[in-house]
Amino acid sequence: MLCSRVDTTTMPHLQAFFRQLGVYMLVLFVLSGCGSDSKQALQPTAPLPTPRLIVTPPSNAVRGEHLPGKLLFVRDGVVWRWQDRAAQPLFGDGTVAQPAYSPNGEYIAYVQRGDSYGDIMVADSAGRPIAQITNNGGSPQAYSFDRIYQTVWAFYPTWASDNATLVYVTQAGPPTGSPAADYNLTLFQANIGLQRASQIYADESAHIGRVRFLPNSQSLAFVREPTQRNAAQQIYTLAENGLVQPLAGVPEGSYDPAFSADGRWCFFAARNAGKTDIWTVANSGNQQPQRLTSIGTARAPAVSPDGSLLAFLAVPPGKGGFELWVAELVYHDDGRIEARSARQITQGMNLDADSGLSWTS
Repeated sequence: MLCSRVDTTTMPHLQAFFRQLGVYMLVLFVLSGCGSDSKQALQPTAPLPTPRLIVTPPSNAVRGEHLPGKLLFVRDGVVWRWQDRAAQPLFGDGTVAQPAYSPNGEYIAYVQRGDSYGDIMVADSAGRPIAQITNNGGSPQAYSFDRIYQTVWAFYPTWASDNATLVYVTQAGPPTGSPAADYNLTLFQANIGLQRASQIYADESAHIGRVRFLPNSQSLAFVREPTQRNAAQQIYTLAENGLVQPLAGVPEGSYDPAFSADGRWCFFAARNAGKTDIWTVANSGNQQPQRLTSIGTARAPAVSPDGSLLAFLAVPPGKGGFELWVAELVYHDDGRIEARSARQITQGMNLDADSGLSWTS
């Protein structure tokens, strides 16, 4: 399994997602040479059937705390939205993950999970599906041997500032060889309504994990997960000119990158002294990273559109599932930043940490 070196309370995104699916991904060896002309069929923008909303209790295990804008999170394959002082299920039939608001808040990209595959989908702000970006499910019978060779995974959609371009993580094609071996997870780009997707970055010695656009930029931040045993994951950037390098100021072992709306700060999860917490560093790269939480099980940071609040997921002490937390962000004149009065605002919801959080105005 990928990232098997990380404990189950703070496991990186890929391992957590695969275990949640209960799927064994047959990564026996890795195929290189994912050419830049690799393509996947896209489905045009069109109304799609809205799946039945399936919600398991509890449905009211939240504090009535006011949060600005709209915040998405996932529980049991259903997307929830916190707005004002309430959280309600928005859409999902138990197979939805990793929702991401478009910058204007009009669309939500997400992953629709199937039998040994995942597709990138787009819904409107009310959760009604309107576009299918990938078609990775294949046609053979479920659980058949042939199906292994016709299915592909896709993860972590993120939006460009034009509200139409999506970048996501996927494989260049289905497994090949005997025994079956998967391609590395790479970066693809697509535009809603077009019939082609293109691979924009591949690494023959690493999988690509969660990806984010840097605000007001065409540059990307992504998690690089080496395929070598005991090698540390790290957040890298892919610049508009194609330059790939570690994100300045962010240490090895970091993941779940997120940015403030003004682009001044990068927030991330990092493991230190056996604990995982939320850290931040100035995006200028001229400061040391600063730890914002001390819970020891925190990940998936997100910043409110006005920059006043930090939200994240963490396992409460003595408990077994991730819950939603918030804290006030305080900015100091000397360049320091603090997260004050961190508090847990859901109870017993056991949220999907790998799906993370998405916040819009």
